[in-house]
Amino acid sequence: MGNLGKFKKKLKQSNQPLQEKPKLGETMENLANEDTKAQAMIQEFLTRLSQTGWFDEFPEPARTEIQQSTKVIYLNNKSSKPLVIIPGVYLDPDCVEKGIHKKIIEDFANNSLGLFKPQSVEETWEDTKEDFLIKVTITTQNKQYTKQWPRKSMWVEPDFDDLIKEAVEGTHTNLTVAKIIFDENYIGYIICNKQALPKTLEAGLFVLENYLGHPHSTTDSAIDNLLTIFKDKNSTLRLYAATLLECLYQKYSPPSEDIYILEQLTKDKDPLIRNAAAYILEEYDY
Repeated sequence: MGNLGKFKKKLKQSNQPLQEKPKLGETMENLANEDTKAQAMIQEFLTRLSQTGWFDEFPEPARTEIQQSTKVIYLNNKSSKPLVIIPGVYLDPDCVEKGIHKKIIEDFANNSLGLFKPQSVEETWEDTKEDFLIKVTITTQNKQYTKQWPRKSMWVEPDFDDLIKEAVEGTHTNLTVAKIIFDENYIGYIICNKQALPKTLEAGLFVLENYLGHPHSTTDSAIDNLLTIFKDKNSTLRLYAATLLECLYQKYSPPSEDIYILEQLTKDKDPLIRNAAAYILEEYDY
């Protein structure tokens, strides 16, 4: 993932947006307030997503499921780093071992809103003495999609990403797969509307690790839109935007006008916003 990773974080993910048990001194009222905030974030996120045309190719059952299954989790288990997670498969990419590709595809199918239903997935590893040659075959709608590649590292390789893309697009011409990133230890594969994806990126709702073969890349306007959300005192997604900006600024050096905005945000009334802006400036020596 190249220069996307300057520092390591660990992710603690719960099936619920909140911890199951309150900490000492934490009241149920506090938990209710946090749950209300999480639900507000989800609704704003899905509204913005809908405005890009994200759901246009989804049948009604898939739209209902995404409403029910989207959740808020916290990077590092910190309330200052909320992530809005839609159905998909999420993992640490430094995970390659025998059987992992089959598992990722099966988990992806189970979380693809019923839109991707492979008949079978096969994975083999051939010992070449120097390393291993990995071969993965996906059978869907009686058609096989196969790729093989040498294991180069413990990271999930682009060949694997291309295979999932081919299988999904071969099943649904209007859908594709996006490989999104929150930090170098946390990526996700999500099924999406091919036409809406560039608009979604422009809106600052996702950051792509490397969109699979699509010419669209992160643009200045996408970063501008994230900064706009970060500044917007009426948005519930301010800290989510800050988390994505933190990820992007590992790859793209911000211009002076972005630095000025971040410096102004260190004076925000919300201490979490102040700290998030200060962290970005401090972490990357701006």
